[in-house]
Amino acid sequence: MGIGELAAAAAAFCWACSSVIYGRTRLNAWTINFAKNLFGLGFVTLHLIALWMLGENGLFSFSASAWMYLAISGIVGIAIGDTFYFRSLQILGPRRSLVVSTSTPIFGAIIGWWMLDEFVPWWSLVGILITITGITVVVLDKQARKESPGHFPGSEWIGVGCGLVAAICQASGGAISKMAMEECSALEATFVRLLAAVVIGIISLPFLRRLKLSLIFEKSNLQLLLPAAALGTWLGIWCSQIGFYFTSVAIATMLMSTSPLFAIPLVRFFDGHRISSRAIWGTLIALFGIAMALHFSTL
Repeated sequence: MGIGELAAAAAAFCWACSSVIYGRTRLNAWTINFAKNLFGLGFVTLHLIALWMLGENGLFSFSASAWMYLAISGIVGIAIGDTFYFRSLQILGPRRSLVVSTSTPIFGAIIGWWMLDEFVPWWSLVGILITITGITVVVLDKQARKESPGHFPGSEWIGVGCGLVAAICQASGGAISKMAMEECSALEATFVRLLAAVVIGIISLPFLRRLKLSLIFEKSNLQLLLPAAALGTWLGIWCSQIGFYFTSVAIATMLMSTSPLFAIPLVRFFDGHRISSRAIWGTLIALFGIAMALHFSTL
């Protein structure tokens, strides 16, 4: 595994951790997304300031077209995509919402081929499908149904639909951001994407009359939102951008979709849910698919 693949896997781990935390947050999907973008932007800004103080030169020296691509990517993948994901999370729970997100590699492969002319070997596509099958086995067992947080409940079909919309948006956002990655670093791309998502969130405030932003800054919510934003938004999106830069969109999104595998021990440790033999077998199938996809992608 190269740096791109390792970074994509690290992003999956960060998102698994943050999903477990977000599942405990008693806020609606839009509020959670706006809060995590706002706090995540703050963490990334501090990171960039630290680099500047250490003598990093040439920050944000990329072209206007790169800014445009990154802004569009942030709106599509983060502002829109993550809002739909959080709604899916509220309905289905961490593991079942993450399994729907495993459709992202399929959309990633199609969009990467269409937009970036990326070639994905057939055997790598088979590996991706095996990975998705394994993760589906892991998540869609009867035990997973007990993990729904019960906040803002809704139809399971709506939860699945929101998850699929999120997967399409996130794959599209990743592909669009890669179009600008030749001119900027992963951290700069993360900053611009989050900035665009926050701006869109602020613009939409007048249309969300029932929203109370003061709830974000309540102590009980900050205790959940800040660590989740640090893990999922700052570190997670930064690692994902590194993954998109150093490997194909299909392989990067496939590795990022392994979040459910990391979520299994997290849910077991924090919530006490039993890990079934079905989950273990599904994990082994998914790991085989990952190894297969990575092996043939490098031939």
